[in-house]
Amino acid sequence: IDDIAAEFPELVTVVEVATSYEGRTIRLIKISTGESRPAFWMDSGIHAREWVAPASTIYFADQLLRNYGVDAEITELMDEMDFYILPVFNVDGYEYTWTDDRLWRKTRSPNQGSACVGTDPNRNYDYRWGEVSAGGPCTQTFPGDSPFSEREVREVAEHMETIPDLRAIFGIHSYGQMYMAPYGFTTENN
Repeated sequence: IDDIAAEFPELVTVVEVATSYEGRTIRLIKISTGESRPAFWMDSGIHAREWVAPASTIYFADQLLRNYGVDAEITELMDEMDFYILPVFNVDGYEYTWTDDRLWRKTRSPNQGSACVGTDPNRNYDYRWGEVSAGGPCTQTFPGDSPFSEREVREVAEHMETIPDLRAIFGIHSYGQMYMAPYGFTTENN
């Protein structure tokens, strides 16, 4: 993030959007060529062990910036919208995968009444909370004790609400070779 911001200071702003349970700062880059335009959001690294997702997201940002003014389609996109790119959402879990457990997935906050640590941040939002998850705090898909129980999820969601004219949200994962569109909780057309 810092390297990209230093190389493209006229296009990139680094924004601190949240603080993790362990006190790490969650940052994103805003890529913009103007003001008051529709916004595109991309985040990755919500599941700590999916290392290639943050790398791919950074690569996406790098390609936008390097091809602005060179590639007509990218230039048109960047002149029409702002890009908010958050490469590592679950900063505590991500750090933990580098130091203690390579396959760690969840956050690092404790769960009341359990020796098991962490919540699946992807399932901690306040939309249809708990419908798709089974099991308690020791499972990989534990949704937390309540919606937005994870500080990271709550603060990132609050930040997203401050972005005017947010038109598209992409969550990048790297677990399987698939594209999933809303809504992942049902096979019915919505």
